[in-house]
Amino acid sequence: MMTRVRAAGVTLVLAAGLLGAGCGGQAALSRQEYSAELNAICMQVSEDQRAVGQPSSLNELATKGPRLVEILDRALDEVRDLRPPKTLRVAHNRFVALAEELNTNLLDLVEAAKANDQTKASQVSSAIDLLDSQSEAIARTQLGAPSCAQS
Repeated sequence: MMTRVRAAGVTLVLAAGLLGAGCGGQAALSRQEYSAELNAICMQVSEDQRAVGQPSSLNELATKGPRLVEILDRALDEVRDLRPPKTLRVAHNRFVALAEELNTNLLDLVEAAKANDQTKASQVSSAIDLLDSQSEAIARTQLGAPSCAQS
């Protein structure tokens, strides 16, 4: 379970990097600008998560989870304002779709922890692990955002 709880923390970082829509009438960022801004957001999320502390049990996840989700929500607002360049839009859109799934699963994991439901937490954690590996690959190899792919 410790690995799964740790995966939830990593998921918060990844989801923050994943959920950007990149719209609004402004010009798209360059590839380098986009990657730099996405990395900066993910690094801030990591720092904020460290301040809260890594949950090491379902009980701790139930207590710390809502604060960790708040960190993610604040970061998502920033990421949604990013405007990916045309060359990154397909990868970005896939990254966004994965983030939406990760976010849903993360909320389910926190609820399972609050209910002290080990079985559900394990099931949700398995889904998170799969989404995590897919999103890490996109962040690292396509979006140039290794800070959003921390394991």
